[in-house]
Amino acid sequence: MIANSVWNTPSYNGNLYFYDTGGYGDALPNAGDGIEQTVTTVIGTEYSLTLGVSNENVSGSGPEYLDILVNGTSIGEFLMVPNFSYGELALPWTTEEVYFTATSTSSTIAFTVQGSSLGDQDPLIAGIDLEVASGVDVGSGVPEPATWFTCLAGLGIVAARYRKSRTA
Repeated sequence: MIANSVWNTPSYNGNLYFYDTGGYGDALPNAGDGIEQTVTTVIGTEYSLTLGVSNENVSGSGPEYLDILVNGTSIGEFLMVPNFSYGELALPWTTEEVYFTATSTSSTIAFTVQGSSLGDQDPLIAGIDLEVASGVDVGSGVPEPATWFTCLAGLGIVAARYRKSRTA
C-alpha cells in the first residue's frame, strides 16, 4: 500500500492508503499484475464490490485498464484515461461498483492492470468493500461484517508484502 502523501494524491473517502496495480515508481507492469484475495462466499448469493478508482495520470501512450476478476472471470473493466490538466498527479477518485453471484464456497477476487502499453496510466484502487447485495437474504451462511473486515485487512497485508518484495 502506498500513502497518499507520496504523490500528494487526495484521499479516497478518508482512506489514507491506496494500491498501485502496476507497481510504484518506475516499475513497468506486465499485463495481469495486481493483487488478489480469496474470501468465503455462499453459492448462489449476489455480492456487491465497491471501490475507489483513480490512475497515475503520467503522460504516456496508454491505454490501461483496471480489470476486476472473480475466480478468473472478468466482472468489470475500467479504462484509465489521462487528464493532463492534473499534471503528474493522479486523477480524482471515482467510486465504482460491480456485482457477482458466487458459484463456490470461496471466491478469489483479483484487481489487475491490462493494456497494450503499460506503465503510464496504472490503475490505483482504495476503499474496497465487499457486501451481500442489498435485498438479499441468505440466512446464517453469510460471514459477519467482522469477517469481511478481516478479509479486507488481509488484502492490505498481502498488498504491503507484495509492494515490499517488488522494491527489494
